[in-house]
Amino acid sequence: MSFWEKVKDLFDPMRQSAEADTPAPEPAPDSIEDVKDTVIEKLLGSLRPFRGKDDFMGITLWINDASFAALNDDEFISRLRVAFDDASFRSLGKGKILLRQGRPEEGIAATEFLKDTYWFSYVTKTPSGVARPAVLTIRDGEGTFEGQAVFDLDPSLKTSWKLGRGRTTRKGGVFRMNDIIVEGNDYVSSAHLDILLRDGLYYVKVMPSGCRSTGGSPTKLIRGGKESELTDINAFYPLEDGDYLDLGKSLLFEFNLK
Repeated sequence: MSFWEKVKDLFDPMRQSAEADTPAPEPAPDSIEDVKDTVIEKLLGSLRPFRGKDDFMGITLWINDASFAALNDDEFISRLRVAFDDASFRSLGKGKILLRQGRPEEGIAATEFLKDTYWFSYVTKTPSGVARPAVLTIRDGEGTFEGQAVFDLDPSLKTSWKLGRGRTTRKGGVFRMNDIIVEGNDYVSSAHLDILLRDGLYYVKVMPSGCRSTGGSPTKLIRGGKESELTDINAFYPLEDGDYLDLGKSLLFEFNLK
């Protein structure tokens, strides 16, 4: 049986037993291990051209089939780290490892390494003060502008991006034109937050109407599964690759470096 047939047998929820009254057997643990070993082997093979350039900050894997459920756990992440260390990619072993279900979004440079099902993208260190392009992607909730869910942050064009409901707003005599526009979500304020670029790093700065401590709608930064509410309108909160921004408990953005 081929590797892909094993994956189908293991994870296809539509497969049923030949007899309706007989429950399907549990996947064999050794077969699941075969899948994990194959993914790691193919990934390391695709990274071979980068040997000698160990300056990674992190790696993201996209998994476009049902095997995501079996691979998305701490044990597999730990095995990846050991494999990276053994292959002399020590910065990957220490860096951020993210797993995503589905295909990479348009605008993210990802490399396919297994048959239209697995891709990876990576982030490398950059010299101090040099900015890398980034992207904000709507992951959950309501509110897009003309169906747009992916917003590019191009440092060659701008160093700040305004996010809010509607294209323009005027409050207290101050006119604001948003770059990242949300429509159809009353929990996102018309002047909710700004994304700022300073010395090659990205920051988020909440506006009074996007901060619960000043009577606005709440904004949270989620990193590594831990939430922290942004409560200081004068603070510059640093953004890292893979961070999430929760706006008004109703709209979730993901921040990624390209």
